[in-house]
Amino acid sequence: MTLREENEEYKKLYEDDGGKSYKPLNLSIADRIRMKEQLNNQNWLYDDTCHFCDKTIEQVGGKKISSSHFIKIFISDKFLGGGDFEYPYQSVKLDDNRYLTFKGKLSVWTKSAVKKAASFVQQGHEIWFCQVCANRTCHVCSSPTQRPQGCDLLDENVHVAILGAPSGCTNSGCEKHLD
Repeated sequence: MTLREENEEYKKLYEDDGGKSYKPLNLSIADRIRMKEQLNNQNWLYDDTCHFCDKTIEQVGGKKISSSHFIKIFISDKFLGGGDFEYPYQSVKLDDNRYLTFKGKLSVWTKSAVKKAASFVQQGHEIWFCQVCANRTCHVCSSPTQRPQGCDLLDENVHVAILGAPSGCTNSGCEKHLD
């Protein structure tokens, strides 16, 4: 059950009978109602923050990346697992016909990161990560590059090809900055 579905269930039960018929864990009715109110009043930032560092794109700079050479996430109709020893596939079942598939180092796609991503996707949200987490930064000053080569960009819905052209730097004070 996703968090959104659980929230809807809490809301429905609260409206119907004050939450008396739903007994998660060992919480009192008053505690359950208080938790439900907190969840409803919280501003969720699913689409607003990087999946790994929880920073907004304004804080980090650069562009929102949905896939790179070393960190991938996509929906598949097949279960994929293993493959490359260093960058293995991992899959989580979304429903009867779809799997959410991850590719990348196990240190990046930890169990908690996979669980969080699966929950967000089941709730209808897009997963993205920043250029810093995707290691698409300037090698001089560590600011995001102007063109994150080899990445799929979420906002622009394009793939930035790996070309012989320099990536540039978003930091206007850096020697690698391109006008």
